[in-house]
Amino acid sequence: MAQADPKARLAAAIAASIQGFTPADARRSWAELGLDSFALLSLRLAAEEALGRELTDAEWLSAASPGDLLAVSRAGLQPRPAAAAGVTLAEQVRLSMPHMAMGGLSEGWLFRALGDLHWRLVGAGLGVLPHQLADAGGRRIFPAFGRIRFEASAPLGAFEEGETLAFEASLQRFGAALFFSNVSVSSDGGRSIGAELMSSFAYPALEAGRLAAAQPVLPERCAVPGLEALPAFAAGFAERRQERDAPRPVLARCRYALQPQHDLNGLGLLYCAAYPVIADICEMRAAGDAARWGAAPGPLSRDVFYFGNAGRGAALEWRLHEPSLATLARDDGTVVALIETQRGDR
Repeated sequence: MAQADPKARLAAAIAASIQGFTPADARRSWAELGLDSFALLSLRLAAEEALGRELTDAEWLSAASPGDLLAVSRAGLQPRPAAAAGVTLAEQVRLSMPHMAMGGLSEGWLFRALGDLHWRLVGAGLGVLPHQLADAGGRRIFPAFGRIRFEASAPLGAFEEGETLAFEASLQRFGAALFFSNVSVSSDGGRSIGAELMSSFAYPALEAGRLAAAQPVLPERCAVPGLEALPAFAAGFAERRQERDAPRPVLARCRYALQPQHDLNGLGLLYCAAYPVIADICEMRAAGDAARWGAAPGPLSRDVFYFGNAGRGAALEWRLHEPSLATLARDDGTVVALIETQRGDR
């Protein structure tokens, strides 16, 4: 019978979400318990599943500890908003010099284009311009990427200036704050790219380079269809995140000082598109043959798992663990990204 009680289910969900949780931890803050933005988002989803309803933003934001969260189990049920038809974007880009890198399509431009599509989809689904996204308190928030993956039918170096790329993108959500986009790119040159992106919501914390979890204000009839189960793409991120600090052999390493005008976005944070670029710069330095390395045909696929961020004045260390696997870490040792890369022939 205890399992049928929402409060008991919620208590079990909290205990399962916080490693080593004891009743004495009920009044400790989320920060004291070591929960970051993704862990808090996962906890909110688990709490909503246990309660059988969605938590309002006011309830969630008022819950500063497990004890506060348990208190909301006494609230009445609220219906889940009905899923709408969805939000999509379709557009074409003719590749010209700004879209190219030496030997082919610029991966930096591709990441920026994919991120921009995702942001615009989220804004369209919530009925606001991306720069107007806010939480219930009116504070500016933004989509913080957890994972971006693309796979191309040919190395990016095979895409040529003058080709036309046709982008088709769609968006789905899980809970109130986890958004997924799928992007299909086809070229009139017969090549294609498939991409998946995942984001939650965040705002810059007081400490530079750190993010705090945030919740968007969902309209009553949100245009973004909801998912019944957590997608495999997110489950893959969660698995990698659990392995973030696992010991790995280090085949090569390189220190990189952030270049604010190139690596940071308008919020003063490390831009999602800069992570693979930084990894490539460091790999090229470690290879010791820039001309040969730069003439390679480029990646077939890239999978970036974003675990953290960095701000102005920070330095990162790139570490190569396998030929296709690298990590980026801050000076304090915190791994901020894991990057898997499959390349064309070198």
